[in-house]
Amino acid sequence: MDIELFITFLFCMIDEQTGDLLQHPDSKLHPSEIVTLALLKRMKQHAFRRFVVWLKHTGMFPNLPDFTRLCRQFKHYRHAIEVISRQVSQWDWLVTDSKLCEVIHPIREGRKTGWVGKNKSKGRWIVGIRVVVVVSPEGDVLDWTLDTANIHDKHFAWIVESFEVKVLADSGFHSKDGDPENLKICQRGEQNERMVVESVFSLCTRLLGLNNIVAKSFEGFRLAVASIFALFNTLLDMNRRLGLYSQRPSIAHFCCL
Repeated sequence: MDIELFITFLFCMIDEQTGDLLQHPDSKLHPSEIVTLALLKRMKQHAFRRFVVWLKHTGMFPNLPDFTRLCRQFKHYRHAIEVISRQVSQWDWLVTDSKLCEVIHPIREGRKTGWVGKNKSKGRWIVGIRVVVVVSPEGDVLDWTLDTANIHDKHFAWIVESFEVKVLADSGFHSKDGDPENLKICQRGEQNERMVVESVFSLCTRLLGLNNIVAKSFEGFRLAVASIFALFNTLLDMNRRLGLYSQRPSIAHFCCL
């Protein structure tokens, strides 16, 4: 699959979910095109100017606006991106976990405002955001939320209350005040099938830049996370449609295009 075929396939899948959105009379791009570009932006991990130059070289989007306006349009359709980033599941069990995403080096902590927090991760201090996800056994992201890094995992246990099935989690989500009924706390080495969430975090970090997000506000960071998870879910669905099903989530063959 070359890059043109991939972009066309990606656009068709996005249009299935956003095709009902109305296009502004003065807009040169349909909402489905804007959402597709937002996901491509996260896939290429380029700065906006370089990303627009790359798009023009593909020749597939001749009516591109200025890169500053394109950035504003991404924010305008943030809710549509977040809808794609949350899939529907019919599995008997799910998994939840969290990841600390570094936004700025601790030595430059004073350069950011109060929308980031400070916490220890793997033996060192980081300043950033904590991202919590609920994933299916195949790796689909079903729900997610985020807050400053200094918030403990137990304060995110509410995310599983919207599901009617058992949700596996590590001991960090346990609270002495009580846990949701469908939350099962697993000790180290227990029910290792929940390691699928680690595979999701690994792919989103290494291939989609989850830990390399450059944002000036909490809303900008949230948009980037939503785009990453929306792209991840779309690529997993593309795998199924192309007959590339595997027991573990895999998207590396798309990211090398």
